[in-house]
Amino acid sequence: MQASILILTGGTRNIIPTHKYGNQQTGPNRGQNRNRLSGSRIRQSSREKTYYKHIQLEQPALHKRIKSLFRRHHLLSIATVSDRGPWCASCFYAWDEENNTLVITTDPVTRHGTEFRSNQHVAGTIALETKRIGRIRGAQFTGTVSEPSGEDLRRAKYIYLKRFPYAALAEIHLWVISLDHIKLTDNRLGFGHKEIWNSK
Repeated sequence: MQASILILTGGTRNIIPTHKYGNQQTGPNRGQNRNRLSGSRIRQSSREKTYYKHIQLEQPALHKRIKSLFRRHHLLSIATVSDRGPWCASCFYAWDEENNTLVITTDPVTRHGTEFRSNQHVAGTIALETKRIGRIRGAQFTGTVSEPSGEDLRRAKYIYLKRFPYAALAEIHLWVISLDHIKLTDNRLGFGHKEIWNSK
């Protein structure tokens, strides 16, 4: 399986260096953009245009900043849609890093639980609450949700209870969100800095 990362930047059309992921930069400005994936600020003047840069990866690797966000937080907003229109809900989540899935629990009789079964395609957000513009960061994602069974259910339960041990005292109904698109926004690296990951 291949994955791609897109970095939203300004200026040059050259491919962003991907030496961290085993690829090489091409183009006449080789070396000038070397720090764009290592945390330096991306500055965009009013005269520069914005382009999407596609980086093809041999494996669906996540950038370390996406991993950090998923590890540090525990609450997500999940959106569904049905013939009744759109709906959203908040859920605690545990991230299965090995499979890049989000494990949540919700009763199937809730509106979002019912709509999970009628339409598996979902979208959501994970965000840091802050009043400081320069500290804003969060992720938007899309994926498919399913009810695990067998070994998948045992793993999902292990992942979830490891993160929320007290949930062992309650009856929980687990769901697994398989991610196919993630867009990270991190203003610490410059206003509106974005990193986009796709599963294929």
